[in-house]
Amino acid sequence: MAQILASLTDFLLAKRGLAVSILGTVLAGLIIWQAPISISNSWFDSMNQMYPRQRMTEPVIVVTIDEASVEAVGAWPWPRAVNGELMARIAAGKPAAVGVDIIYAEEDSLGPHRLAEHVDAPHAAKEWLRTLQHGDHDIVRGIKDAPFVLAVGDVGIAPRARSSLGDEVAEHGEDARHAIHRWLKPFQPLRSHDLIREAAFGEGVVAQHHAFDGVARRTGQVFDVGFDELAPGLVIEMLRVAAGADVVHVRSNETGIHQLALVKGNEELFTVQTEADGSVRPWYAERDTSKEIPAIALMDDDDELARLEGKLVLVGYAAAGGLDERVSPLGALIPGVEAHRQTLEAIFDGALLFRPDNAKQVEIAVTFVLALIAAFAVPRMRLAWAALGGVGLSLSPLMAAIAAYIAGQLVFDGAAPALAIGVAGGLAFLASMTLSERERRVAAAASQRLDGEMAAAKRIQMGILPKAAEVFPDEQRFSIAAISQPARTVGGDLYDFFLLDDKRLFFLVGDVSGKGPEASLFMAISKALCKSSALRDMDSIGAVLEQANSEIARDNPGTMFVTAFAGILDVETGALEFCSAGHEQPWLIHSDGSQERLEGEGGPPLCLLDEFPFPSDQAQMQSGDVLVVVTDGVTEAQNISGDLFGIERTDAALDGVAGMGDASAVLDALVKPVLAFAGEAEPADDLTAIIICWPGPVKSNVEAA
Repeated sequence: MAQILASLTDFLLAKRGLAVSILGTVLAGLIIWQAPISISNSWFDSMNQMYPRQRMTEPVIVVTIDEASVEAVGAWPWPRAVNGELMARIAAGKPAAVGVDIIYAEEDSLGPHRLAEHVDAPHAAKEWLRTLQHGDHDIVRGIKDAPFVLAVGDVGIAPRARSSLGDEVAEHGEDARHAIHRWLKPFQPLRSHDLIREAAFGEGVVAQHHAFDGVARRTGQVFDVGFDELAPGLVIEMLRVAAGADVVHVRSNETGIHQLALVKGNEELFTVQTEADGSVRPWYAERDTSKEIPAIALMDDDDELARLEGKLVLVGYAAAGGLDERVSPLGALIPGVEAHRQTLEAIFDGALLFRPDNAKQVEIAVTFVLALIAAFAVPRMRLAWAALGGVGLSLSPLMAAIAAYIAGQLVFDGAAPALAIGVAGGLAFLASMTLSERERRVAAAASQRLDGEMAAAKRIQMGILPKAAEVFPDEQRFSIAAISQPARTVGGDLYDFFLLDDKRLFFLVGDVSGKGPEASLFMAISKALCKSSALRDMDSIGAVLEQANSEIARDNPGTMFVTAFAGILDVETGALEFCSAGHEQPWLIHSDGSQERLEGEGGPPLCLLDEFPFPSDQAQMQSGDVLVVVTDGVTEAQNISGDLFGIERTDAALDGVAGMGDASAVLDALVKPVLAFAGEAEPADDLTAIIICWPGPVKSNVEAA
């Protein structure tokens, strides 16, 4: 029943993680689909602010009606005669084309012809006043022989009459008007009056193309002025006039306008890639006022005039508080003429930004793919990797958008996808935390159970190893002590000792290959079978190990083996019979402090061969001798540097044990240096030792009397 409930819980948690993943993906889709345009626009502006355009050419000079000019000449608008003087000075500089961002919609209100309407004078005098030239004639004289392009405005009403603005514009391909109407409906153009307009080389629309937040990210280059006419923007018309082209070709396909071409006869002179609505997206540079000439300086200084030769010149009002001020993507308040300058420079530098027609679809697709990865991959990661993965996936659209911006001048929205993926990744991370917490609790519970089981196993294992004080509480004929410290909770070393009869002491030290629970289980089996063999009253210690080897090897699927040293000591005479099965040679320390290693014929470790006739060897212990039997956990103990305790240090530890007489004291003298040498290093192997001190023959009561 408990297993069924656990399986059901796992299933529900898995489904909950799946539900969270699906929810995150759906929310990501809704965010990218319905993301406010302000998020995208803010991201576009941020990229321009992080990476403003670096000017490569200087094709444009701006003549500004700035604060200094207004202070010198007077409040704007200036008298037409002053305008005419300014235009004449510009024309004298021999520019390639001049874009005048000023609309002279009405005749000169201060001219003599206007005075005739307001003075009380004879009819003949009034007629004479009407024949006199006024300020508009000064403007005409200034612009008629130079490539001037006049600005055209938008009065905000539907077209009422046909204009001639479309004479230099030709459509090629699909109807471009539907694309233009995406941002600006047809309008009645506001133009300079006929006298001035007819003297100009061309006219271009300066209607603002900015988002609801007032930022001029794009400038329109083709406009619908009604009655099947398309009008050029001021910038493209200046380029047409400067290039000497006859017409602007507006090339469209099913997605909208994609290109404007300047054509002369059958020759294509220049092309400009546009967005689908006919606008262009200049890559803004920081405003450079050194490329601006105040109008008053131009009229007074011939050196300034020389700067205009061969340049594209823009003329416009740039003093603070102008009606045509805009906010640039760089966050600065700029006059409208500066936006046109940025557009012309970007065209010449090949630095127009472009947002592909399918950009939104690409952003949605990328968002869904990354959101799916975040939703389904992140919960399956480790918690730290899940956090890094979620952040990395969220940042990837930003990095990709920046790379496309710098390398290809392509404008993709990285902010909205990052936000959407962040939501999906956040939910996925939350799911990951939930699942990780559950896994942690499950693992902790399992670890606690395992720790409990291992602790119980250790108690059982330590419980089957005899304790000298309990087995021989009042023994005077010998002293024995033993220790076994597993490298892990449980180990594979073993020892045993017991009396076979009144005077024969059996002892055994063994070392199972491997460590941990498997070795501990094999240790218990080996100890039990060795004891069983010893209690069968065998002829020799070799026969005991031979019988134990056969029994242990009979069922050993793990192909484990045991090194062992076993002996039988006659506690009354000191006669020692022993046999080594591939084990470390014991130390025999004499009462005078000399040491020797017990060597015998011995044999291989138990279970290495199924059948082997183990031989027995003999030795004679003298009064005061100490027998030390250890496993390699003593000689091969390691410190944190990986150095071994070794035979020499073992010999040194045993140098002073002669004459102690107490096996427990000898054991301490051996073990303490080993543990001190190892220090904080993790034990490499189990540590086991048996110490037997033989004081000598014990006199009988009769002899003592």
